[in-house]
Amino acid sequence: MRLGRFGWIVVSGVIWLIIGGFLLSMGLYLLILQPSSQRQEYAMALVCLGLLLGFIKGCFILSKTAQKAVKKVLLISEPISILQVYPPIYLGLIVSMMLLGIGLKWLEIDSYIRGVIDVAVGFALINTSKVYFQSAYVLKKQR
Repeated sequence: MRLGRFGWIVVSGVIWLIIGGFLLSMGLYLLILQPSSQRQEYAMALVCLGLLLGFIKGCFILSKTAQKAVKKVLLISEPISILQVYPPIYLGLIVSMMLLGIGLKWLEIDSYIRGVIDVAVGFALINTSKVYFQSAYVLKKQR
């Protein structure tokens, strides 16, 4: 698949947004909707903790990663292939993160801990996807 700079920046933002939405909804399910009699009164505090951690991670860590990714895409000559945007090492990192998530489920980590992690990572990804969309908007406006 070959796209231009604008297309790959938007695709990257959409990927981060979709995965973030999935993780956020899964985390909210684990914290709020999953039937559990124990610690239900702490559920909202745990959601807030996850959102705060996600905001911090999104603003201070992932936004820098997204900015570097956008700069890299802007330096590649068009048309751009998927392996130029997502090299094998990056795809390996994504697979390892997915395996880590599956491992948390298999290790039977407490659902509240998994919920906070999912909310934090999901919110961080959603929050950071705006870097891609803002960059795409600026690129489109420059044309």
